[in-house]
Amino acid sequence: MTPSRFFTSYGHPIRVLGQVQALARQGVSVTICTYGHGEDLPGFVIHRVPLTPRGLPPGWNPARIYLDPALGMVTAREALRRTYDLIHAHIFDGAAAAMAAKWMRGAPLLADLQDSVSELLESSRRSRLLVALARTVERVVMRVADHVVTSSRHLEGLLRHRFGLPETRVSSLLDAVDTTLYDPARWDRRQTRSSLGFQPDDVVIAYTGTLSARQGADVLFEMVSQAAAQRLPWRFLICGTVDAAYQPILRKFIDDKRIAYLGVAHYLRDMPQLLSAADIGVSPKRVTTEGNGKLLHYMATSLPVVALDSEPNRELLGVDASYVQDDQPAAWFEALRHLADDPDRRRRMGERLRARVTREFSWDVRIESLMRVYARLRSAGKSLDAAASS
Repeated sequence: MTPSRFFTSYGHPIRVLGQVQALARQGVSVTICTYGHGEDLPGFVIHRVPLTPRGLPPGWNPARIYLDPALGMVTAREALRRTYDLIHAHIFDGAAAAMAAKWMRGAPLLADLQDSVSELLESSRRSRLLVALARTVERVVMRVADHVVTSSRHLEGLLRHRFGLPETRVSSLLDAVDTTLYDPARWDRRQTRSSLGFQPDDVVIAYTGTLSARQGADVLFEMVSQAAAQRLPWRFLICGTVDAAYQPILRKFIDDKRIAYLGVAHYLRDMPQLLSAADIGVSPKRVTTEGNGKLLHYMATSLPVVALDSEPNRELLGVDASYVQDDQPAAWFEALRHLADDPDRRRRMGERLRARVTREFSWDVRIESLMRVYARLRSAGKSLDAAASS
């Protein structure tokens, strides 16, 4: 169950996609309940919420006041039609909406969380009342869910501390990637770069994801500005949605040919080849309580990475990355410059990151821990059924 327009090529739908594909390879039968207007995937049964607005952006939207309860109803209806071993609900919205299906059917509920809503609201200085309301909902979800998995160990620790969850009820399931799909050896790098208008001597810096304040878009554009001012042979390859506040400056740099902006590139069909044209991957994301899946795509494509020095980023990248301590644009620019000026270092770092992601962060490796959680929940559910019928 995912409160998103699954499948779309952004955010947690990418995590959901990796999981369901890996689960299918393990022989698990998966039914997906989600919003409307997403892309249907062959091999999966998908039930959608009617009247979903077209073009619904990621993040908060007033339409979710209707969509999340409606998604809960769609999920509950499907749970009553067939017998399911468990309900796997993504992010807090989904976990909260899935509680009705759990109560009606008695199936174990697994909450798959990427961040803490109350933590995000608090860090963005929202009203205390709103933060308190979010924390109350989180507390209810923590109490009702039979198990919680988190996309970072940092969030796992935060939930244990804040809600007193025992180790047996919460565990981390870090993001992963299809390392075969994102293998740069599949593509003719020179031809791809040429088709995008890049020159052989250009240093191409890739950014994928939403251009927003929480993702550090202002820092990214300042790096572009400094590169232009110093007439450096840097080009920025950007794929993703753009918040309205950043659209004017994006258009300026597109016109100046500093940025090749390709919109929302399809995760399966386009993104692997586009990233193969890059020399460096960058992620100035400010939020430090949730995972950062784009890093895995960079790693799988053998790109050296410049990223904020945060616990979730280090969980994925390890020691083989260029870390920046804060969001000061000058520090980011210097970190990029050190890599841009050293092709040998870029190659070595990229090779080590590719080896690391293949060894530790492919979905076929990561799914084993999720299968163990499923087995425990399924066993507990059968024990409850047996007790109820005796």
